[in-house]
Amino acid sequence: MKRLPKTEQLYRLFLRLLSPLLVLFILYWAVRNRSWRSLSNRFACSLHAETGKNKPLWMHCASVGELNAALPLIKQWRQSHPQNRIVVTTTTATAARLLKRQALPGVRHYYLPLDYPSIHKRFIRVVQPRCVLVLETEIWLGMFSQCHRYGVPIIILNARLSQRTLKARRWLGSYFRASLAYVQLILARSQKDVDGYCRLGMEVEKIERLGNLKYASLAEPLLPRLIERNYYLAASTHPGEDYEVAQAFCANCPAELLVLAPRYPRDGHKLYKKLKKHGVKVQLRSQVKQPANETVIYIADTLGELRRFISHAQWVFTGGSLRPHGGHNLLEPAAFGVVQVTGPYTSNFAEETAALLKVDGLSQIQDLQSLVHFMQSYKRNEQTYQQGAERARRWVQQQSDVVRRYDRRLAEAGICLQE
Repeated sequence: MKRLPKTEQLYRLFLRLLSPLLVLFILYWAVRNRSWRSLSNRFACSLHAETGKNKPLWMHCASVGELNAALPLIKQWRQSHPQNRIVVTTTTATAARLLKRQALPGVRHYYLPLDYPSIHKRFIRVVQPRCVLVLETEIWLGMFSQCHRYGVPIIILNARLSQRTLKARRWLGSYFRASLAYVQLILARSQKDVDGYCRLGMEVEKIERLGNLKYASLAEPLLPRLIERNYYLAASTHPGEDYEVAQAFCANCPAELLVLAPRYPRDGHKLYKKLKKHGVKVQLRSQVKQPANETVIYIADTLGELRRFISHAQWVFTGGSLRPHGGHNLLEPAAFGVVQVTGPYTSNFAEETAALLKVDGLSQIQDLQSLVHFMQSYKRNEQTYQQGAERARRWVQQQSDVVRRYDRRLAEAGICLQE
């Protein structure tokens, strides 16, 4: 039997040592999310044997962001290749619920199995995928090595890399290089990401830049309003950041309404109690469907409604950017032609930030105080900001053919869809 590379040997040893903690965590997670299916799926149990002429396509989308990026491709394939079945794995329960709401025929969901060779071996033998398409940044050595062993090609779509990954310690760099050695093709969203994968050791001839798939999910008509009052929006905020933004808004716009949508809706109740304790007029959407006239902070602690809040906001602050979290999706507010402001930390969307700044369709502030200045400036120069938002909307429209590029390239690869 061929001897495993040293990095893979060490990784397997590490997983064995970590096994008791992983099992406890998965059990806790299943109880918390009331999902026993997630517990069995993590060990590649409760799977349906895929039978039929065509083997299914396997797509892995870790969370909601990755799934939203993949959905336009999935929907197009269901229309153009209805005979092809698709298995989608996710890491989070939120993404699983989103996929379920789509009710797509021929698409089956599982939670991603734990990264042990024996578990992935069982998953591959039962599901029998013809190819695995991994969205964005998910790199799993156990999964990749077993796919390689059983002849399942691996393609990374909409590939991106964070600065944290690129600055990883030497041992982690070895892990990435060992994992990427099993990958056939990387379709990256930007030249920066192409360069990043080259730095991690991927052969340059296996990497291509095709653009950001998230542009494809933006071409939607204006969505119905959720609340009657006019409002501003702080979207995808992180703990600590959300409280600072809320306090700044209350001090400067006490008669107006800020809808605050935490990155993780479960954090909404903690924020509610903290603001309530300090005398802020605050309500939770999960408890009240329409904010009262005197409410200043309305916390959107619900799932699946963020786009509708974005589409009717007067301006949107995109969170995860006042502190070094790397920022979040700048494209949705831009696509709806909504005035947008973000903080200095946008490394996760560096190319999009640069492009929107270039067309003067985005305001980027440096700290909380400059966010306050933006709030005040918007009231005096609303028309100027709206003109910038329209420029951003037109720029996003120009990028909307990205699905065709991915579909064409995957067809050329000849290993994904079958007639």
